[in-house]
Formats: sequence, C-alpha cells, structure tokens
Amino acid sequence: EKSFLTNENSKLEKKLSLQVEHYNQMKGRNDSNEQKLKETKNELDNLRLSFENVSNELEKVRKNESVTSKMLRETKELLKTSKNETEAEKNLLFEAKQTISQLEEEARIHEKERRYLHNTILELKGNIRVFARVRPLLKNEVEVESDFSSPNGLTILLPPNDPERRKLKLLGPCRDTLMGDKGEPSTWEFQFDGVFGPDRKQSDLFEEISQLVQSVLDGYKVCLFAYGQTGSGKTYTMEGGNDDESRGMIPRAVHQIFATIEAMKRTGWAFDVHATHLEVYNESVRDLLAHNSSKSLNIKHLKDGSSYVNGLSKHPLKSPNQVDVLLQKAAKVRATSATQCNDTSSRSHSVFQLHVNGVLSNGSEERRGCLTMVDLAGSERVVKSGAKGSLLKETQAINKSLAALGRVILALANNESHVPYRESKLTHLLQNSLGGTSKCLMLVNLSPAPQHQGETLCSLRFAQTVNHCDIGTAKANSRRENTIG
Repeated sequence: EKSFLTNENSKLEKKLSLQVEHYNQMKGRNDSNEQKLKETKNELDNLRLSFENVSNELEKVRKNESVTSKMLRETKELLKTSKNETEAEKNLLFEAKQTISQLEEEARIHEKERRYLHNTILELKGNIRVFARVRPLLKNEVEVESDFSSPNGLTILLPPNDPERRKLKLLGPCRDTLMGDKGEPSTWEFQFDGVFGPDRKQSDLFEEISQLVQSVLDGYKVCLFAYGQTGSGKTYTMEGGNDDESRGMIPRAVHQIFATIEAMKRTGWAFDVHATHLEVYNESVRDLLAHNSSKSLNIKHLKDGSSYVNGLSKHPLKSPNQVDVLLQKAAKVRATSATQCNDTSSRSHSVFQLHVNGVLSNGSEERRGCLTMVDLAGSERVVKSGAKGSLLKETQAINKSLAALGRVILALANNESHVPYRESKLTHLLQNSLGGTSKCLMLVNLSPAPQHQGETLCSLRFAQTVNHCDIGTAKANSRRENTIG
C-alpha cells in the first residue's frame, strides 16, 4: 500500500510537472500575445492618428479646393470681362486710328488745296515766287563767339507763331547803350512764299515745289534758281547727296516727271525727254556734258524772241536714273576752287535744262515744256574770299553777273520799259525764264552763322526785291486740234 501511494504520488508529481510546464508555455504564449496585442494597439493608435491627420489634411485640401475653385471662377469672370473691355478698347483704338487717318487725309487735302490756290493766285499775279532756306550751323561756326543775342549763335530766328512758315527775322549786332552796356540787337523782318528752317529736309522743300514741276508736263516753261552767298547750300539743295534722303531738287524733279509720264501713258500720251547742262564761267558758256567742255558756245536768237545755245549737246533720257550719271559727269568738270569763304566754292553758274515734248496718240494735242534749274555761283566779297590772280578774275566775273541779275530784277520790279538782259551771259540765258512766259521760283539759301550776317542781309533784301517782280502770267506752249466732226 505504501508502494502504491508512492507510485501514485510520483505519477501526480509528474502530471503536475507537465501541468506546470504547460501552464508556463501557455503563460509565455499569453505574454507574447499580450505584447503583440499591445503593439497592434499602438499601431492602431498610430494609424488612427495618421488617419485623423490625413482627414484633416484632406479637409484642408477640400477647403482650399473650394477657395481655388471660387478664385478660378472669379478669375474666369475677370478674364472674360477684361477680354470684353480689351475688345472694346481695340474697337475704340481702331475707330480712333481711322478718325485720325481721315483727319490727316483731310488736312493733306486741305493743305494741297491751299497750296494750289496760293500758287494759282501767284501765277495770276505773275510774281516770281521766293522760298528762303536756312542751312544748319557747321561745327566750326558753332564755336565762333559773337555778340548776337539769339540762342546757339544763330542770326536767323523763325517765329513760333507762324503756322504757314513764311516769316523770318534776322538779328544784327547788339547796339551799345549810352551807359556802355549791350543793348537790343538790330533786327530785320522778312516774309516770303515759304521759309524752311535748318530742320526741314530735302523732301519737305520738294513737296512745296512739286506742283510747279508738274506743270512742265502741261507745256509750261518752269525755272527754279538757287541764289545765295558762297557756302550757303545752293549746290546741295539743287543736286543733293548720294542717298535717297539727301537727293536734290534736280533728281527729285526728274523722277517725278518720269513717274507722271508713266501714268499718262494710260491716257494716250507719249513724251520725248532730253537734258542739257551748261555753265557760265568768266562770261563764257560751256557745255558740261560735251567731250570738250572748255569750248565756249554762243547764244543765238530766234524770231519769236526766244534764245538758245548753239552747239549745246542734247542727251535723250529714257529713265530718271540717267540724270544721276549726267550730274556726276557735270560735277567733275564744273569750275570749283577753294576760297577763304568756302573750301569747294562753285566758280560758275550751272544751268540744267530738261526738255519735255508730248503728243496725244490721236494727234489732237501737243505740249512742249521745259524745266530750267539754275545753281548760281555764290556772291562773295573780295576782301573776305582772299581771291588773287585767276581766282580774283572768277570772283569779279561772278559778282558782275550777279549784279547784272540784280539790275534785271530791279527793272522788272519797277516795270521799266527796257530790261538789260544783254548785260551778262547769265541774264541773257535767263531771259526766257524771267521774261513773262515762264513760271519762276527763286530759292534763296541762307547761312545762319554770325560771321555771314552781312551777306545774309544782302541775300534777303535781294530776295525781297525778286518777290515783288511782276513777270506776267505764264502761258503753256501747247497746240490742240479741233477733233469735232
């Protein structure tokens, strides 16, 4: 029985040991599960926190999206409104531009009509028209000190309240007062048919004379001559420079005539054009386009009172560009010299002529026009020019011929019965232009430099006398056949 109890006790202890071991295993598993549960709970808490954060962010995004959508809608509305306003502004701008364009066109038409009426009145009056042109100051002239009380050393002022640009004022030296102070300067006021300041371009000047040039194709004789002291810009005005902007009156006139001839072809007109170019040098007439330009030519007279130069070469023109070649050729042989007044002083009077003869295709009308463009040699005082020897002879010949021109102008202005055209070769050549059958315009070129004030005053006074000359109403040289039948 004791042995039995011992065995039973041993079995129970073994069974208890297994139960304890199983308990410990279960407890370990339970501890592990609790740890995992705890970790899972922490992860769940973290996920919940992350979810809350994401939810908050999402809510913010939704709110921002709502604000952005609202802003986008407002922006679209503003853009639409702005687009409509821009379109309206574009329409207003377009209408404004059209209005400005119409007003500018009307202004151009009115100005053209004004010039036409003004020119017509002058033609009916028979006066020689005069334009005054003031060249810019040269660099060496700006540096010269003077006692003239005008800005930048200028002696010529153009009134700002002169919309028609016909007036100018010449300033003389300031007169000393009784106290020895500088007083007011001497002043002379002049008015012409047009005044062109230093800022006006070649194109501005030609626009004013283009109607006069146009009448050559109507069968009129037209004469333009440039007058002024040496170095005042006469040759530049008439012949110009090498680029389009600086082209002179001669090439511009020829280009306009050829352009009009081309347009008139459509109405049945055909024209023959030829040019001549001569100079009066020391009272000798010389052909600037001949092979022997030094040969002296004679002036011949016709029964109708007109005159021509015997033996003068004529050069047919088919295009206006040919004139540039002729001008370059003439410039190479024209007499020029350096004086104390001008480094490239012209020592002769240059006379360019363009003869334009037209006939209508049915032979019912013919027209014979002539454009004469004269670049007079500059007047200069012998003392100032420093001329000696052959240069002195040239200066005396120039001054003599210009004095003869002055006497012719004075005789015309006074309506004298005898006009001394034969006193010089220059006035002899210009007789057809000044004698009453031609439209005539004088361009008086002026230097604004103080040291030239004396010569400028003489030029202005001469121009004023010319402006008062009555040479009679110009007549067209045309013939019409009676085509009624």
